[in-house]
Amino acid sequence: MSFQLIDGLYRSRQTVLALLKRRGFNVEPFERFSVREIELMSGAEDSLNFRAEKEDSTDKTICHVIYHLKPIFKKKLGDLLNDLKLSEEEFDKSEFIVLLADDVNEAHHAASMKYWLNNKKKVHFFNLYRLVNNPLDHVLQPKFEVVAVDKHNDLLKALNCNSKQQLPIIKYHADVITRCLGLVPGDIIRITRPSETVGHSIMYSVCSG
Repeated sequence: MSFQLIDGLYRSRQTVLALLKRRGFNVEPFERFSVREIELMSGAEDSLNFRAEKEDSTDKTICHVIYHLKPIFKKKLGDLLNDLKLSEEEFDKSEFIVLLADDVNEAHHAASMKYWLNNKKKVHFFNLYRLVNNPLDHVLQPKFEVVAVDKHNDLLKALNCNSKQQLPIIKYHADVITRCLGLVPGDIIRITRPSETVGHSIMYSVCSG
């Protein structure tokens, strides 16, 4: 294994754990690891995989983090997930993050969208090298907050919108922020940016396929 790959695996894993923690998953069991441990685990891709459960005991969602360091579309997405050998009950409450050594492209966006439409399951692809730094922590990145679903109608009324289609769009999966936040089509996010004139400005966008 090259130093670049080991470094990418180590640093991107830290970012993935931070993103999951932000979304309410319990990542404490996976937070302590060394570069040497990553190097040893990288000898068998399955050893890098892990699953995190929500800290809120009423939310049974499980996120499976899968490492696939070979070109993924030599293997169908369905086959890749079937290799996890999940029970039907576990699959029903699961979502998936797939970390790749290759760049994420239109084929991955399309596969994620198709899987969401057909199965209502989140499958988000990331290039691990692009996660060596957390995209949400960049100094130029505005603050993103996911609006609770039960607040959508009140928000639309406050904005004098008849439907979500009147909001600006953030593209599902193609925009890395939608993957970092775990968004699916129909989700609304609040975006807060600093402003020299009013202190800060707020806008809303809807995740759309």
